[in-house]
Amino acid sequence: MDLATRQEELNCERDLLTSARHGLLRQIVKLKADKSEIIISEHALLRYLERVRGIDMDEIRDAILPPALRVHPVMPKACTMPVEGHKCKVRNGVVVTVIAEAKR
Repeated sequence: MDLATRQEELNCERDLLTSARHGLLRQIVKLKADKSEIIISEHALLRYLERVRGIDMDEIRDAILPPALRVHPVMPKACTMPVEGHKCKVRNGVVVTVIAEAKR
């Protein structure tokens, strides 16, 4: 593995860990601030969008990463995949986040 590829993998991993850390910190602050408030999980949010609002999650998956881009002869450990209008951060074969392209 060349140095540039390894650096991209490490940058991706750093970004993922930073994002996860920020999410956890926000949850901790919220829990400490008001213990009487019920927190809505990400899972509940997804089920609401799917079951109550009728949003087709498969359609969203295809918009995030079209099926033609999902198959790779050699799956990289970590990479960034450009898609029309955004980029997908992939780690161990899983899209872990989506980044909007900068507006010009």
